[in-house]
Amino acid sequence: MPEFGFGLDIGAYSIKFACLKRVKKEVQLVDLALEKGTEPANIKSDIDRILQANKLKEAEMVCSVAGPSVVVRYADFPDMSENEVMGAVTLESERFLPFRLEDVNLDLQILRGARETKGKMQVMIVAARKEIIKKRLDFLEAGAWTPLAIDVDALSIANCFEREGVTSANAIALLNMGAAFTNLCIIEENLPCFTRDIPVGGNTITSHIQKRIGVPPEEAEELKINIGLATETEGIDKEKITKVNDAIREILEVFLKEIRYSFDFHQSQAKGKIIEKIYVSGGTGILKNIDKFLSAELGAPVEIWNPLRILPSPKEVIDKWQAVSPVFAVSLGLAYKGLEYA
Repeated sequence: MPEFGFGLDIGAYSIKFACLKRVKKEVQLVDLALEKGTEPANIKSDIDRILQANKLKEAEMVCSVAGPSVVVRYADFPDMSENEVMGAVTLESERFLPFRLEDVNLDLQILRGARETKGKMQVMIVAARKEIIKKRLDFLEAGAWTPLAIDVDALSIANCFEREGVTSANAIALLNMGAAFTNLCIIEENLPCFTRDIPVGGNTITSHIQKRIGVPPEEAEELKINIGLATETEGIDKEKITKVNDAIREILEVFLKEIRYSFDFHQSQAKGKIIEKIYVSGGTGILKNIDKFLSAELGAPVEIWNPLRILPSPKEVIDKWQAVSPVFAVSLGLAYKGLEYA
């Protein structure tokens, strides 16, 4: 019997669902779903259809959280057990967390192999405010789905990227550009070493186009998608293209300032390595020419990441979703995590 993993990425503009299965040692893509909206009802019929097609009665979901209610910290500890680390973090929570300990769900992971020095180890500490966890649990309950685990967006894209098998002597940056946030995860030696959510995304760009050009939100969204940073678009006059380009660049300049700060901070840390390549995912990551723009501004190669390319998949699923494959990076990372529990 195959084992299944289900990932549900609940965004600020749309909901993405990924279903994977493990047959012997091979992980295969079963199906995907994407619907605009932020309510369980928006995507429930799609998920029910996928479950029925695979003769499954229920889905044990892995979902995720992001934003200011979530914090990921990295700290060095003397060699000790995970329980001992948890005790130390709990005892000195104000040293590691910007929240009161009683207000968060806390987890940690010892990063074996990360910047190891004799007698020391690096630990990743993750905390999420209880109210954002409750929102996710309420969402799953409304959809009649069983919660299996709750992850963090930025760590989920790292989990998905790990399957790519990409190795580097330097650092790799993953940018998942969503509607409300951009999740940044910097990887060294195949492990996350810097994680941050930047409050700039596709909604910010759409709102700025709307104000700059004076069009309704729906038209601003269409202009963002149809023009992006392209200098020529069939059926749209040059003046409007220039205005849309300028509006997008103005928001991306704010975004770039935060990215540069993050890259500089990472490199300033002990043994921090230069960013060798940037992989971009998310709905905003498929704007026309955004890869060329980011590469020129950040001085590193940029690739629009297709997380489906390594997965054996039904042809009809690939044909349907190939053009927007970067939007599924988080949901696929969550589905991979689901398989870890199978």
